Amino acid sequence: MSDLGERRLSIRSRILAWTCYAAIGYVGLTVTVVGLTLDQLAPMVGLAHAVELRQIFLGRGMGAVTGSLVSGWVCDRFSIKRVVTLLILAEAVLLALVVPSMTTLDSLTAAFFAVGVVGSSLVVCATTSACWAFPGALVGPVMSAASASFGIASALLPLLLRPFAHSLRLQYCACAAGSIPALLLLWLSDMPRRPRPRKAERPAERSENEWSAGSADRGSLALTLAAALVQVLLQGGLSSLMGWIVSFGRLQWDATNSASVLISTLQGASTAGCVAAAYLQGRLDLLVLLPVQLAIATIGMLVCVAFASSTLAGFAAIGWYGFFAGPTVGYCSSLLNTYVTLTGVRMSIVSLGINAGANLVPWGIGCLMSSFGPLALIISICAANAVLVVVLGAAACASRRCAYGRAVGSREEPLLPAKAAAGGEVF
Repeated sequence: MSDLGERRLSIRSRILAWTCYAAIGYVGLTVTVVGLTLDQLAPMVGLAHAVELRQIFLGRGMGAVTGSLVSGWVCDRFSIKRVVTLLILAEAVLLALVVPSMTTLDSLTAAFFAVGVVGSSLVVCATTSACWAFPGALVGPVMSAASASFGIASALLPLLLRPFAHSLRLQYCACAAGSIPALLLLWLSDMPRRPRPRKAERPAERSENEWSAGSADRGSLALTLAAALVQVLLQGGLSSLMGWIVSFGRLQWDATNSASVLISTLQGASTAGCVAAAYLQGRLDLLVLLPVQLAIATIGMLVCVAFASSTLAGFAAIGWYGFFAGPTVGYCSSLLNTYVTLTGVRMSIVSLGINAGANLVPWGIGCLMSSFGPLALIISICAANAVLVVVLGAAACASRRCAYGRAVGSREEPLLPAKAAAGGEVF
């Protein structure tokens, strides 16, 4: 390929990568705006307290799960560029026109169900197109940058919406305007072609190790399900903080004027943690780094509980947790990719786990906060993290023990010379 052709390919790849960043960042805006406007959404539908809006998280969670299920089928049958364009436009219409016009809790829940369907489908389609365009390990940096774009957009949104704080509709219209960069980049980009599926293996061509292969497939499925469950708890803790931290700050710390800055603190620290994680991943064992880093993050949350009356300590603890716990979601996906060959079905299972954690767990924690007070947010996250630290720590110890056993076995010399082991005589 000539230098001009390589340069054009590089430019097209960069535009496509930035399209993915813009789309994921736009989804970050749509997720974060809910937590920032809970106190204004509550009186709009006739509720006295923002905690009573926990039903909308359930609706958005069900929509996200539905979007994960249908988006893969849509990507395989229609032009992915048209699908992504329609999804971005639909999300903008829902934010600017539908959500601010709802007057009852049920209608608002239905609106956020639609927001969940569209947002989840947009994430799946954007990441799928990136995987098609950047095969193999080349997609890793793109996915890391996309996660960073989600965090940066979420961290900047409270500052961008501050001039429109007096109007709920203007805040959602400003959030919908975040679709413009994604649409412009999408118009400039050349979306990748759908890879051709491999021909199904014929029964007559199956290898003699069929049962062994089936056992390996079952083991891979078990690891995939385990990774999905871990993602439910990891993503659920981060999303619960994002969704309820503003209300928590106002109820627990009486930080009325600075509560919205908590989201910027959480997302900014999480983005910085992802940047640092990119340096650490190639130098440390992720199976060890994940439980250790999660334990450090949990200690920060316990400090938050111990100094619950101090706003400064609360900000420090939220930033601590974001820095150390933010990258753990990516660690889990990287670990799964290390031990399992990811297929479309396995990716959908992991996506379901992430969406369930991002949308259903905040609803459950909202129920706990209604019954036991705002501290239930911190205590439930610490409890879930403690379970993960124990389980993942045990897995890391077992993996190290197996690796040590294999290393010792490879260094052992055979008891008989090679000729005697083969049945020959020894002279």
